[in-house]
Amino acid sequence: MRQYNKSLFLLATMFTAMLISGCAGSTDAADTSQDKLNSANRGTADNTSEVLSVEALEEFLEKNHESGLLKVIAKGSFAGDRHLNLEATSGKSGSFSITYTCKQNKPSNMSIWLKADKSDHTSQMRRLMETEGCRPGSIETVSLPISEFPQANQVLFIAEPDTKITTLIHEAKLD
Repeated sequence: MRQYNKSLFLLATMFTAMLISGCAGSTDAADTSQDKLNSANRGTADNTSEVLSVEALEEFLEKNHESGLLKVIAKGSFAGDRHLNLEATSGKSGSFSITYTCKQNKPSNMSIWLKADKSDHTSQMRRLMETEGCRPGSIETVSLPISEFPQANQVLFIAEPDTKITTLIHEAKLD
């Protein structure tokens, strides 16, 4: 009887070990290819903000918007704080749209402002966005109707010196 209990215990232990080892990893080919795909996408996303140029950002926007709806009024690629002067807009019916991508060594605050400098050396500012850190590999857009701040003549980026930013500022026409 003792020998029978030992054999039964040994058999139950082996069966449990087989079940656990089967759950530890999948042998399904679809799972393996999905893991490779996810890894490749992460690699592409990590590299996107590293190598994205103003021209690549422009190409992205052209592919994703109807032709003729966007008029570029400023663009740049830089690190840290920067003022970009805006070209004149064609009216009050569109919106200021600021498309950007950024990369940081460590998460830190970044903000985007519209600014209106006046001839009497005063200025008005309107914050469009503030974030606690860049989202790796993302391309984002913030906008404001031109009618809300028609006197804006600059976009101001406030960021740490290690924050690399590529931006394309355009007037999105509504009519």
